[in-house]
Amino acid sequence: MIKDAVAVLDIGSSKVTVTLGERGVNGTFVIHSSCDVEYAGFAENDFSLDASDGIYIDEAINTAVETVKRNSDVKFNRIYVGVPAFFLQTRTISHSNSYDKKTKINANDVKRFIETGLVGVQMDGYYRIDTRAVYYTLSDGSVINNPIGKKSVNLSGILSITFCKSNFKAKIDSILVKLGVSSVLYVPSPLSECLYLFSEDRRNNYNILVDVGFSSSCFCVVYRNGIV
Repeated sequence: MIKDAVAVLDIGSSKVTVTLGERGVNGTFVIHSSCDVEYAGFAENDFSLDASDGIYIDEAINTAVETVKRNSDVKFNRIYVGVPAFFLQTRTISHSNSYDKKTKINANDVKRFIETGLVGVQMDGYYRIDTRAVYYTLSDGSVINNPIGKKSVNLSGILSITFCKSNFKAKIDSILVKLGVSSVLYVPSPLSECLYLFSEDRRNNYNILVDVGFSSSCFCVVYRNGIV
């Protein structure tokens, strides 16, 4: 039903796209409304301040959001924003938690593993938008994607942490709040593409994604559950 649909804002180097849709069957999507609007683009880690090459990002997002709301008759106040690689930085770190004895790993152990791994991890001028374990390693040497239910005396692994440039987030926040969008969730576009395009089995090996855009392109390597 359309009431279960989610709104997504994808920001490209030459256009923005707002889509309202929901998950269908067999990995498909049901699109209720979508709108593309071209704009002046971005360069040097910021949006163009010269609208002679097209409209400003503010106007483009405004037009796309209002068009989708009007065509779908849905007044959404939450939106997922796909952040292009141009405004992202990804770091990978090795981390390990130990236990007093062999322990059956549960969801709280995984949560603590990520929380303790993040201590002191930050980047000036950037805001953290995604943290995930690329993989986990148990005390018997096994490498797995999901440790819950397994027994081990320690939980180790690699964390992939993605940061979004703070001025990008501030700019988009300021635009969307004026449109009545009170909840904005930022998602790394390259990661979303990798997790959708490459199956879990295929990601047990390294895969390369090359996304060629109008004025910027992305090259990233994905392994198991994250970008490395």
